[in-house]
Amino acid sequence: MCTLLLGLMFAVAFKLAIGAEPGPSATAAGEGANVRLCIDPDWAPYEWLDEQGRHRGIAADLTRLIAARAGLRLSIVQSTSWDESLSLARTGKCDALSFLNETPERAGWLSFTRPYFFDRNVIITRAEHPDIASLADLPAGTMIALPTATSII
Repeated sequence: MCTLLLGLMFAVAFKLAIGAEPGPSATAAGEGANVRLCIDPDWAPYEWLDEQGRHRGIAADLTRLIAARAGLRLSIVQSTSWDESLSLARTGKCDALSFLNETPERAGWLSFTRPYFFDRNVIITRAEHPDIASLADLPAGTMIALPTATSII
């Protein structure tokens, strides 16, 4: 199961929105604070930037709802790829990443909220192939294509 999470300062917003006990950094955000959000600009239907540069998709709807409940404003940091968004987050040019899977490597430099959206990864094959329930079920030597910096890797 793929657990989609939200990282960095936006964790404060989520905790405040759901009534969880905020951590010590919660007071730093404050009511009405602006949160610079980095996204994957090309990950439909989860999130993407439309022709006018607006954040769209499932992640966009959920992060706007969380921010509204926490009294925070979102500013989308424009990027051309997921790799660029990760780089912007690492260099402090955004405060949060939207719909991020937690991995041990990412947990070393990000803070994560409790999951607020669950989704399964799907492997699509030709109709004549048997179903594949797990990457472990792939025959040895099978090649698959994945975007760089994805949690599945």
